[in-house]
Amino acid sequence: MKAPLLLLMIAFTLSDYGQSSDPTLLWIFRMEQNARESVLFENFQGSSKGYPNSTGLFKSNDTIRYASGLVFRTCEVSNQQLNGNYKMYFPNGKLYMKCFYKKNQLVDSTSIYNETGKLVSIIRHLSPSIEQEVHFDLNGTIKKVEDIQIVPVSSTTFKSGYVHTNTDKVRKTVYYNPQGQPIDKEAYLKLYPNEK
Repeated sequence: MKAPLLLLMIAFTLSDYGQSSDPTLLWIFRMEQNARESVLFENFQGSSKGYPNSTGLFKSNDTIRYASGLVFRTCEVSNQQLNGNYKMYFPNGKLYMKCFYKKNQLVDSTSIYNETGKLVSIIRHLSPSIEQEVHFDLNGTIKKVEDIQIVPVSSTTFKSGYVHTNTDKVRKTVYYNPQGQPIDKEAYLKLYPNEK
């Protein structure tokens, strides 16, 4: 489960292009979203079979299905932008993540689940440059909270034919034991050795 969770962190990095009404910038946002989705699709299914080629701009509510016919992703669209619920599913039909968009901007929080349906993480989108990730153990107890500042790290790069500002996430992490008490990273890694 660690790989898909890491992919999700990459998948939902905010893009300035989605905030525009310019059709070219909306197209760039859609292409970037499509690239992220296709990586998750292939990671979950084990192949890209059944993943559609991008159609460019979001035009209407959209559903992508696995080769099995089960739903991979649903999203609500208006004015060529994500506006409403956005959900992704594991190949077994269980919900992987859910969030809400308003004009291509993530609103409130993103909830992430494991393949059995247990909540493993909530990402709170506090502003375009501030997030908080809350991670849970299998009993639903908070095990780690990360306060994240998204900061520019270099001026720009040329990507998809357009100039992008490069960003990085500066994390401040607090670790917890199963009783909810703060602990140091060493003790945390003894409790959760798979997170090394």
